[in-house]
Amino acid sequence: MIKEGVLKRYFHNTSTAKRFKTKSTANAGPLIPTAFSFAAQPIPLHPVLMPGDWTSDEMIADTAHGLYLNNTWYTRYQNYVTGEFSSIPRDAILVVEHGEVVGSVKNVRISDNMLNLWKSIDALSKNLEEIYWWDEAAPPSHLPVVRARAMNITKSS
Repeated sequence: MIKEGVLKRYFHNTSTAKRFKTKSTANAGPLIPTAFSFAAQPIPLHPVLMPGDWTSDEMIADTAHGLYLNNTWYTRYQNYVTGEFSSIPRDAILVVEHGEVVGSVKNVRISDNMLNLWKSIDALSKNLEEIYWWDEAAPPSHLPVVRARAMNITKSS
């Protein structure tokens, strides 16, 4: 879908591929209705992100100031067209200062834009982690740890 930072094609399931006279990408599930029925879109069921050159420890050691987010939930899109979303980190939210974990925080929210997130990625781990979703029937994804250098983090209420 994206190669070397360039969008190559859109997600398509069999329905949208037929509508747009192209092929299914074979990784997009059923249409998710939105506020506008014409904007219904397929969702990625099994994302793939190629591994990078870092270990998780190297990413932490190379971070001057940041948060290490272990897990997020309740990710919601405010605007599918522009990619505006919010998500609540859960489990461990660790504070990193000068390459060391120095503590933890609670009650934060990611409030940002998917384009900003993708542009902000500057490191991917060598190893892939098995990621499970809420729906236990869905297959797990195998993804690298991602470091994004500029995410908008706010206090959740």
